[in-house]
Amino acid sequence: MSDKIPGLPTLNFSMKSANKAPPKSVQRKPVMLHIKAIPDSNTIEVKHFDHDIGAFIYARSGNVKLLDNERLDGLDHSSLILGGLSPKPAEINPGDFAFNFISDPDQNSRALDDAIDFVEKNQIHCLNHPAKVKRMTRDGLYQQFGELEGVVIPKTLRVSPRYDSDIREMVEAGDISLPMIVRPAGGHDGKEHAASGVTGRYPRTSEFCL
Repeated sequence: MSDKIPGLPTLNFSMKSANKAPPKSVQRKPVMLHIKAIPDSNTIEVKHFDHDIGAFIYARSGNVKLLDNERLDGLDHSSLILGGLSPKPAEINPGDFAFNFISDPDQNSRALDDAIDFVEKNQIHCLNHPAKVKRMTRDGLYQQFGELEGVVIPKTLRVSPRYDSDIREMVEAGDISLPMIVRPAGGHDGKEHAASGVTGRYPRTSEFCL
């Protein structure tokens, strides 16, 4: 007696042919970490409201803008914003490499310190390393490059005077000579001191470059 059932085809197959081939692995995009800062003054400027993304767009002074499109194609992106009066410990995936956008060591000194700590602790490759930016103050440039042959950088001192007489005493002592420019450390437009209306006496926290 046959064990075949009439009318049904005979099927031949193997387990190997029945199993589907594993899907090709999807290649992960490198992750670029954007490191930016809120100034030491703990203030940011609202530029406008972007209706497309439903959020305010901020201008954070002291952050360099080199690229028209910061989010380069072919990469995934994440952001880390440092600084402020009450910062929280950064708990974020450091990604594959970082780009440090913090460019002003006078306005963003605290954020640069945090960026240096974050980059070194995570041993992450970083473009525009914050430790090098930290050295690029006006007086820091003079200290590092002022005596190089062929480089002309005026003697620059960082001081915290209380009165005009403090600066006069430095001139009389030979620390600095006339003519000279006095400007708030980190300022670029001369408005900080002029706007305060203070003459002859300066706030205790003022720092100036001569």
